[in-house]
Formats: sequence, structure tokens, C-alpha cells
Amino acid sequence: MFTYNTNLEPIRLRAYGRHIQSLLEKISAIPNKKERNEYVEALTKLMKKNNGDNDSKEENVQIWSDLFVITDYNLDVDSPHPIAKKKERAKPAKIVYKKSMQQLKYCGRYLTAFIKAISEKIGKDSTQDEQLVPMLIKWVHSFHKKEDPVTLLGHIENIMGKKIVMTPKINDFLTKPLHEKRRNYNSSRNARKH
Repeated sequence: MFTYNTNLEPIRLRAYGRHIQSLLEKISAIPNKKERNEYVEALTKLMKKNNGDNDSKEENVQIWSDLFVITDYNLDVDSPHPIAKKKERAKPAKIVYKKSMQQLKYCGRYLTAFIKAISEKIGKDSTQDEQLVPMLIKWVHSFHKKEDPVTLLGHIENIMGKKIVMTPKINDFLTKPLHEKRRNYNSSRNARKH
């Protein structure tokens, strides 16, 4: 039967791979400490070669600390550098996100905030509604084309928190389609000449 990597223990440090980890597991199982030290020295030389054969002190310290991380700090050898203690990782606190009470989810919170800001600015003045409401309906319709203008007007009224007075201009705007079909001026050029 085959052994698959998904059935094996997960790799602790991917930089060194599964082979170094399995070698360290076999080395830590050796009962003689002197023999373990010799094998670990040979393994550190191999790890240095894989890392570019730098002989700097920082790299030596890093390799020895990586050895202990790979073995989960269960390696009993004489290290030339002080051994770092195992750090307990605390689970990070859960991030609490603000819940938004948004009526028009397809428009986003910026458009909703914009409509609220405009309604606060104009207040109760219904003459400005006559100019503003058609613009808002067209703008909201550009985001979400599935709704008809009357439904969008209801959504805008809910966001504004007031009933919009239906003037003839607004009523006329609601009855005609928002996007009229454009005439193709190039159709005469494309027509077949007889």
C-alpha cells in the first residue's frame, strides 16, 4: 500500500522539507547521546549546504533553532548556542465587525450615506426634492438595474426617512423608461445599396 503525504504528519518547517524532518525523528530516537550529537552535526552541515553554505553566526543560530522547532523541542543534544524555549501561541482575539443596518445592500454603504447626507442637507424643502429625486433614482438604477423606478423611489424614501411629495416632474420621470433606446445613426451607412 502507498503512503501519501496527506496521511503523514504535517511538515513543521517547509523550508527544510519532509526528509529533514524524518531524519530528525530518527535521530531523536537514538538512545546514545554522543551518537545523536554526531548525527545532528552532520545534519546541520547538510542544512547549511541547502541554505547556501554561509558560515555566519546568525545562520548557525537559525539552523540550530530550526532543528529544535522541527522536533517540537524534543531533541536532546548538546547545542553550541543557547536553546530557545518553546513559545505557547495564544489564539488571537476574534475581530468584531460592525453590523450595518443597510437597506440597499446592492448599492453599498457609501450611496446610502450619501442619500442620508443629502436628505439632512435639504431638510423638509420639497422644491429641492423635485430636482434631487430623479437624479438619485437614476444613480441607484445604474448600480442595480433589476428594480423599477417606483420601487427605487420607495427605497430612497426609506433611507431618507420621509415621504417624497409627488410633483408632476417626478411623476413624469417615474412613468417613462430610464434608459431610452438610442437611434443608430450609422444604420443608413450599413444598409444595402440597391
